[in-house]
This record gives sequence, structure tokens and C-alpha cells, in this order.
Amino acid sequence: MIRDSISNEAGNRVDKPERLFRSAIEAYCSIVRPTKRDAAQLDDLTLPLLPLVSPEGRRFAAAALSETGPQTTALVRRLAEEPIEISAPLLTRSVNLSDVDLIGIIGRHGIGHAQAIGKRAHLNANIAKVIKVLGAMERSAEQTDVDRVETPAVETLSEPTREPETGAAEAVRVELREMMTPSRQGETAPAAEPFVWPEPTRIFAQLLSTALTGTEAFFHTTIADALDIKFGAAQLLEEDDAPGLSTVLRSFDLSVEQAFLIATLAYPYGAVGHEAVRSFVDDYRKLELNTARASVSAWREWQARARQAVARDWEPIMDQTAANDATAARNSLRAS
Repeated sequence: MIRDSISNEAGNRVDKPERLFRSAIEAYCSIVRPTKRDAAQLDDLTLPLLPLVSPEGRRFAAAALSETGPQTTALVRRLAEEPIEISAPLLTRSVNLSDVDLIGIIGRHGIGHAQAIGKRAHLNANIAKVIKVLGAMERSAEQTDVDRVETPAVETLSEPTREPETGAAEAVRVELREMMTPSRQGETAPAAEPFVWPEPTRIFAQLLSTALTGTEAFFHTTIADALDIKFGAAQLLEEDDAPGLSTVLRSFDLSVEQAFLIATLAYPYGAVGHEAVRSFVDDYRKLELNTARASVSAWREWQARARQAVARDWEPIMDQTAANDATAARNSLRAS
């Protein structure tokens, strides 16, 4: 009897958080038109309990909240990040998730969550297109894995030889750029502060939000701010001397899914079709983080030196122009 009472007390202590959690969910769902205050109270009651709730309790909450009104709650966003067997009702039906929320979930969790989102009744056309392309990318990746298993000899010969060539070529470029920089003896340039690469999660969110606007200027501004370069330089990423958008995204340490998502939104007609998707995935996976950052850093230094050269030469040109204008003015006065 003593053991039974002890086990019952322990069971009650374990079940109590989940009972409170379920009660709060049921009370909120019983409100016909919940207000912002109701949503805030729900978050205050349930979020501290969420780590103590079983998967069954989370699944119950996701199913119940998938039918609630438009008041956005942090609990819905948290549950939408759960594994697909829990989050599926929210991803499929919830009106609490905005387009930005949905595209962020796709970028973080991949094709499983994307397929559930694709079942929504009224889905943004751009998101639907991204989900379709992600499905093609997943099939391409699976086919690539099959090809690698079937042709191991080709992989063994090709992979080790490409990376050293890329690194060596980049080292030569950096050395040549340093040799081309004019030496300025007698001047001591101030030490530049070391460049800090942006945190992957934050830069992905920033790139995603600006890419979703469909305005290239916003997207290029985000890249320019992240790399500390001029806005005009960010517009020329696909030029011959620039590292390219894929290399820049790799330098930010984004996953292949995140990079493909950003590239597809930024250039929606760039990767269309099975072969184009496979090519993007293969090239991005082969690109090492250190190699990408070396390429982007060298390009940033070149842009900084060009900007300094322009700033250094601007004042003499202005002085010379002003002097020429003054001479011309004096000549005109004498002629008169």
C-alpha cells in the first residue's frame, strides 16, 4: 500500500504539468474570438510547461490550435518547429503562421515540413514554387547518392584533385592583388579591425526576409551590410571578378537547403529543372567553408583598396579641376 501511494504521488507530480497544459489549451480553444490578451496569457501559462509535456500532449496541442483564430501565439510557432508527426496539423491548417514563418520553417527543417506546408488551402505562390523546387532538389540528391555508390572510382579520383586547385588558385589571386597594390613608404596605415563573419542563423533570417520582398535592392543591401562592402559591389556578385552568390552564401556557413532557398528567392529563374538543381547542390557541397571565405575575403579587400584609391585620388582631381576653372575664369576676365 505504501509503495502504491508513493507511485501514485510520483505519477501525479509527473502528470500535473501536462494536465495544466491541456487545460490551458482547452480553455483557449473554447473562446470564440480570442484577443491578444488571451493569446499572451496562453503563452505565459504553457511555454514554461512545454519542456515537461509528453509528445502526445504536444500533438494534442498542435491539433487543437490548428483550428484557432488569427491571434498569433508564440506557442504555435514553437510547436510548428517540432518533428513533423507533431507539427503537421499546424503546418497544414494554422492561420497563425505567416508566410515568413512558413518559409523559415522550410529553411530550417527541409522537405518533410515543406511537404506538409504544401497541403495548405491558400498558399503563397512563391512558397509553393519553392516547395516544388525543393522536392526536385531532394530527388536530385537521392539520385546523386545512388550515382556515388555506383561509381566510387570516379569520386575517388575527382574529389581530392579539385579542392587543392581551388585553394591554390585563390592563393595566387591574393598574392597577385597584393603585388599590384602600390607601396606607400613613409606612411603608417591604421590597423584595420578584423572582420567578423555574421552568425549563420541571423544572416539567414535577414536574407530570407529581404529576398521574400522581391526587391533586389533590399537583398543587395543586406549582403553589402553583412560583408561591409559598397552597395554597388553587392549588385555585381555574378561578374567575373566577384565570388558569386553561392560562394557568398557558403561563406556565411549556410546549409545547402538554406542556400538553395535564398538563391531561388533571389534569382527565381536561376535553378529550374532537374539538372540545374543537381548542379547547384553538387557545386555547393563541394565548396569548402574556408575556401569560400578566402575567396570572399580577397574580394572584400580588393573592393576596400579600390574604394581607398578613389578616395585618395578624389581630392587632387577636385583641386586640379578647381584650379583649371580659376585659370579659365581669369583668362575670360582678361579677354573682356
